[in-house]
Amino acid sequence: MNFSTKIIYFVICLALLFTLQIKVVVPFLFDVASSDLFLEGEENFMDAEVSNNSMLGFAFDQCNNHISEQLDSDFSIIYASKPINAWSLGGNQYVINAEVDITPPDGQSAVKRYVCRIVYTQGTDINGTLDSSNWDIEGINGIDEL
Repeated sequence: MNFSTKIIYFVICLALLFTLQIKVVVPFLFDVASSDLFLEGEENFMDAEVSNNSMLGFAFDQCNNHISEQLDSDFSIIYASKPINAWSLGGNQYVINAEVDITPPDGQSAVKRYVCRIVYTQGTDINGTLDSSNWDIEGINGIDEL
């Protein structure tokens, strides 16, 4: 088989692959994307928003609990009443940005802004949100004393 024959076969195969993608693969992907698999009703968005807001509050509380557990009992800690920012990343993963007033044993008080990434491990079961063993702290940044 000479070089020019190989080029012709290559061009024919490339054209067949392109045609297969345009005529078969793309329409299939459009059918899947437009199916009920990816659609949610209007009521699901409202329930998810209410649930998400309460889960952000639970995540904020668990981050604060983790900070209390990690710092020595000699430290005095005053937490903010609510986070500065809180985001849901999906899949029960949350990022909390908040402030905490930490007073070390030497008495030099400082307000620290921290970021906490936390995951709720119990899926859709919200009965265990108060139990700290159902939460995994992925990391806390901004508090040097930890």
